[in-house]
Amino acid sequence: MSNHVDSSALSRLEIWLRSLLFLLLIYLFLCSVKMFGASTDLLRNEYKASVDALFSGMQNPFVGLCIGIFATALMNSSSATTSLVVALVAMNVIPIESAVPVVIGANIGASITSMVVSLGNITDKKAFIRGYGVPFIQDWYSIITATVCLSLEFSFHFMSRAAMWLAGLLVQLGGSASEAAETAGEAAAGSSGSWLCNPLPVLVELPVKLVHFLFIDLLQFSKTACAILMGILGLFILFFALINMTKNMKILMADKVEAWINAVLSKNGFLGLFIGWIVTMIIQSSGITTSLCVPLVSSNILKIRTAYPLILGAKLGTPITGILAAMAFLGTPAGLSAMAIALVHFLFNAIGVGLLYPIPALRFPVFLTERLSPILGQHRIYVIMWGVCVFILIPVIGIFVFR
Repeated sequence: MSNHVDSSALSRLEIWLRSLLFLLLIYLFLCSVKMFGASTDLLRNEYKASVDALFSGMQNPFVGLCIGIFATALMNSSSATTSLVVALVAMNVIPIESAVPVVIGANIGASITSMVVSLGNITDKKAFIRGYGVPFIQDWYSIITATVCLSLEFSFHFMSRAAMWLAGLLVQLGGSASEAAETAGEAAAGSSGSWLCNPLPVLVELPVKLVHFLFIDLLQFSKTACAILMGILGLFILFFALINMTKNMKILMADKVEAWINAVLSKNGFLGLFIGWIVTMIIQSSGITTSLCVPLVSSNILKIRTAYPLILGAKLGTPITGILAAMAFLGTPAGLSAMAIALVHFLFNAIGVGLLYPIPALRFPVFLTERLSPILGQHRIYVIMWGVCVFILIPVIGIFVFR
């Protein structure tokens, strides 16, 4: 008997309850990011020289890129990687310029979910060749976009500066236009309409203060032990919240999503782009959206070039998790930097989609996938070698050699 839950069969009460559960999970997610940031801050205060040395390797952009790829492959989630980077930037552990390559690396590593899904067809050569096109097209999209974005960042610091400008613009739209050029702390303190008036930062801070009180004041743990336990707890809650947010919204949306994919993608590519964007923001996982494409492409219901806009839409939607993570630091002195690094994730994909979709002649990922994917599929060991090299071997070597 199948355990699949038909979203159309859910009662109105269950839909409401699951919607409330989703809001609770978002709150837990924000608390977890704040908790992880607080633990890092405690450790840095206790062992400033050692912690600074640990992250000093990120000053080398290639090391940062490798860390982003490997961490995303290890956690199977670019959202988790980006959220942790947001926390590190918010705690001033790493500067935004050093964090940009990590976020770009997280985008490259994001295709690992659909790659794992596509391996389910490895015994059926034709289905595997078609289905593997989904992660392969993501790899080419990410590699081409990363080349462009890293070149812009190295030459002009375009990514970090544009992200800071966008974050400042959000501050202005939030009601503190007169102080948007000042530090985030001054802007928050000087404007009654600013993010400081939002109760969310206070609510998110409460569990952190509770854990701090429990470990240090009540149980008399050292600050080091408190920081380690708080970090572990924060990571546990983060993954718990992300996994259950995804499961919950998949139950609510999965059947509708598949119907939209079949109805829209073959008619209008830009509508497919829009649906991929909306669905990923709702489900909180680009991996789910792109993984839905794997069985459709492997069964030949969709051609890879038809699924391409949906995949790009998913890329545009995935930065929402990092932006949510940055909201945990609103009203703090580093709130602007935290929001800026989250927006780097958005800028990366906005540049990639703008460059590689509107003009058909520039859709290089489609061209490369249609020609190279069958070659890899004919020799399926190459697929395993590609995954091991891109997601594990090259990043690990890069981290240890260039650190």
